[in-house]
Amino acid sequence: MSILSRIPIPRTEITGRPVCLLAALAVLFSILRGLHAPPGSIDLSCAEGRYLLLSGEVLSKETTAEGYRLQLGSITFLKKNESHASAYQALMKQLKERWPRKGRIRVFLNGPPDEALPYSQKPDQADIYRACRIGSRVTLSGKAALPEPATNPGQYDAQKASYARHVYMKLSDVALKGSDQRRGSLFLNALAALRLSLRKGAEQVFGPRNSALMSAIVLGDRSGLDAETRQLFQDGGILHVLAVSSLHVTLLGLTLYQILRRLRQSFLVSALASGFLVVSYCLMTGSSYSAVRAVVMFLLWLGSQVTGRTFDRLTALGAAAILILIRQPLALTDAGFLLSFGCILSLALLEPVFSDIWNPRHALSRRLSGALALQAGVLPCALWFYYQTTPYGILVGLVVLPSMSLVMFFGTIGILAGLLIPLGSFFLTSARLAGGPCGYLLDLFRLLCRLAQRIPGDVVITGRPPVWKMVLYYVCLLSFCLIIRLPDRKTFLKNRKKIRFLHACLLLSLFLLMLIHKKPSFRFTCLDVGQGSCALVEQNGLTMLFDCGSSSVKDVWRRRVEPALKYYGISRIDLLFLSHADGDHTSGAKELLGGMHGMLPGAAFFQYLQPEGMQAEQTTLAQQKTAAQVREAIPPQVFEAQAGGIRVGRILLPQTDRSHDETAMAEIIDAARRFNLPVSTVREGSEFHHKQLNLRVLSPSPERMTGSDNEDCIVLSLSWQDIRILFTGDLEKEGEEKLVRAYQDTTLFSPPRGHSENNSRTILLAGHHGSLGATSERFLSLVRPDLVLISCGRNNRYGHPAAAMLKRLEDKGLPYFRTDQSGAFCLTEG
Repeated sequence: MSILSRIPIPRTEITGRPVCLLAALAVLFSILRGLHAPPGSIDLSCAEGRYLLLSGEVLSKETTAEGYRLQLGSITFLKKNESHASAYQALMKQLKERWPRKGRIRVFLNGPPDEALPYSQKPDQADIYRACRIGSRVTLSGKAALPEPATNPGQYDAQKASYARHVYMKLSDVALKGSDQRRGSLFLNALAALRLSLRKGAEQVFGPRNSALMSAIVLGDRSGLDAETRQLFQDGGILHVLAVSSLHVTLLGLTLYQILRRLRQSFLVSALASGFLVVSYCLMTGSSYSAVRAVVMFLLWLGSQVTGRTFDRLTALGAAAILILIRQPLALTDAGFLLSFGCILSLALLEPVFSDIWNPRHALSRRLSGALALQAGVLPCALWFYYQTTPYGILVGLVVLPSMSLVMFFGTIGILAGLLIPLGSFFLTSARLAGGPCGYLLDLFRLLCRLAQRIPGDVVITGRPPVWKMVLYYVCLLSFCLIIRLPDRKTFLKNRKKIRFLHACLLLSLFLLMLIHKKPSFRFTCLDVGQGSCALVEQNGLTMLFDCGSSSVKDVWRRRVEPALKYYGISRIDLLFLSHADGDHTSGAKELLGGMHGMLPGAAFFQYLQPEGMQAEQTTLAQQKTAAQVREAIPPQVFEAQAGGIRVGRILLPQTDRSHDETAMAEIIDAARRFNLPVSTVREGSEFHHKQLNLRVLSPSPERMTGSDNEDCIVLSLSWQDIRILFTGDLEKEGEEKLVRAYQDTTLFSPPRGHSENNSRTILLAGHHGSLGATSERFLSLVRPDLVLISCGRNNRYGHPAAAMLKRLEDKGLPYFRTDQSGAFCLTEG
């Protein structure tokens, strides 16, 4: 809990709060505003990828691990002299008509080049960063891009988050054309320069191991956090400590206020000084929703101290909500806004009730009661945005949250002392001594998170709950709390034991309500992973991935595939097929295996029961001798390794005449061996059966080897009821011709038993992302698809899908679906 939550506040009833009513009206206004003008209603696609000349006022500037960022407002699009002036003028006209009145542009500048990669990066643009002063008007040219919308289930919607802050365009590859140096805010520019100096000081004081964490905790800059640390803190349930919030604001402001009061300064002087400090800190760290909320509440608390009035937490919270929502109505859809305000509402409304029921007598039990109330209050909201919960986060937080005051104290002293490093090595040593305790505390946090990771049930993946469940959850919880407050105190104390039992049952029932969800009988999803391939199949408890990689999306597992699995409530991949070794089909799998960790000894007691039918499939595999290439004997059905709560049952690779140990698959095989994951190779004739789902491997075949990874990839046929899906990997002309000759006289591609051509559906995943040599006419005549899916990246350098290939589909009257244009494709039955 924050320091602000420990300030003595008289209990009052939830009536007579006009500011809360105004806050409710602000929420209603935000909802209506979002319905009237949803984020996707602003069409600026005409500017995508175009080089623009524009001017704007610099509203903010900041440094990140990747470089520098500016934010421009009051945008004016300018004409430029070029050979295609008429086309550019038409573009300018469109932009001026469509550009929102409060629209902003985020500008990305190159940072210092990485010493490890000196020849692969663009030159440092620190000179442009220094020339663009906050408050001045600058003229820039650069390549325009739009914020990326969510194109997959569960994917982070960067477009919606940017639109909530009125940012409608990004600009990169920037050149400075002019700057008005006569204008500028001295105060805001000083804060930006201070943040840059503090960030550089943190790198020297805390070193490469802890500098990114301390920059996130003290300065609100999480850009330098590596994926492993972010995942570690998320699995431990303490990722929120890296966001600037009440803890940071009240620690700085309240400390200064109390020092000034002890020095016998007046209430007004103390309040003005501490208020100026927290406002400056909020502006310097980026003015996140949680920081703005904390600052507004703290300023109102200062006002209550000066005027001698009573501070009301709900009134202060309502005032913060009004201030944010009036300026940014779409903030109501932001996870940071909802969770920040939800935490304070939980502490204000639920924590007093929980304390009355359980009557905690010690500091530890009081913290536990408050943490339980907070978790109960924000659980549905957290599941809506993150699709998982961390039960042990409450216990980890009992140690971490009280220690954060020490981390902030020593970290702030160490970073401030880092400003004196240029004066001599003595100050560097002093700064490291001052910030030294932070290293031990952060190591403690890591240790606790790793222990939590290695206990079964550390991450419970629930999927996104439906709205009706969230409404029912809050209605039941709030109704119980209100009913508890109705009896008089004597009656309440007399029945406290019964009330405790009912309260525990209610919390357990509500948790199970959010945990249990019904899955469809069959679901097929072709994910949008850019220039790559990844298809997901679910059928009655069985989950299968066919390929998982991309050559255009960095961290494709973390950004695209993992969110989709968690959105659907999937915590286990039973079969992971990797058609061949190319990175655009395997990079996500490498990322998944690289992020895995084992469990504590004894965790194997929690065994996973395989879906019905899978054991029979393994027996069939052994009888057909296709399991001769299994790298090791099939272990017991206990798979302990996981990454972010997701486990892998079996990895299946193509059986070719080349050793996988000598190919790019070696890295995947080594990672699988490290965690005792079974790896098998498959070839033509291998079959898998699970209830009504049938899988048959059509390629590679020992008789049709070509020596090419693309042509010798896994080709898989799936059938379920009236649905047939053909996965072709990177199969192209030669491989297709051999497949056609092998199966042209068979009934493999005939309608499933009991179905005719009219009531069956066949889906073809186009080979090699729709390349020129794939999906030939003979191949289409053999498969006879009803729909062709093309997985490719937008504006990819390979020209996929090829125009000639699309023409072949159009000539045959076949509909096709492109992930680069329409995002993920999903087919759900039952």
